[in-house]
Amino acid sequence: MHEHPDGHEHDHEHHSHPAPIRVRFADFLHFFPLIEPPVALNEEDARSFSQHNEPIPALLIHQFINLFEDEEPDEFTEYVACFQLPATDAYHALIYWKAELLGNGFFLATYTKSGQQLSRYRISGLNWDGQHLQQSVATIEASMNIYIAHGG
Repeated sequence: MHEHPDGHEHDHEHHSHPAPIRVRFADFLHFFPLIEPPVALNEEDARSFSQHNEPIPALLIHQFINLFEDEEPDEFTEYVACFQLPATDAYHALIYWKAELLGNGFFLATYTKSGQQLSRYRISGLNWDGQHLQQSVATIEASMNIYIAHGG
C-alpha cells in the first residue's frame, strides 16, 4: 500500500493489468496428430476425431483459425482438430472440422512454419442452403492429391 497525493492509501497491485497470454504455434500443432495419407473424410470420421482428439482451447482457435475466417463464429460453432499431414520444408498442412447450424465440413489449412495462415479450403462436409442438402467427401491420397466427390 502506498499513500496517494489525495491522502488515501492505494493498492497498486489492484490497478495492474494481467499480462497478455502468449500462445505459440507449437501449442496449436500439439492438438493435431500426424497421419500419413491415404485418408478419406466423411461424417463418421468427424465423430471419431471429436471422441479421440483433445479439444482445442478457445484462445488457440481464435488465434489460428478465427482470425482467418470470413465471418465471426457464433456460440453454436464448434471446431475439432483432426490431424496434420506430413510437414514440408515450407509449410504445415492441418485438417480441422467445423460445425455450424446450417452445415459442417472438413477444412484444409496451411500455415508457415511460424504459424501464419497461408490458405484455407473447405474440402468436404454437409451444407444446407435452405432448400437443398449438399454433401461432399474428400480423399487425400499418399501423393497428397485431394479428390472431392459432391452429391446432393
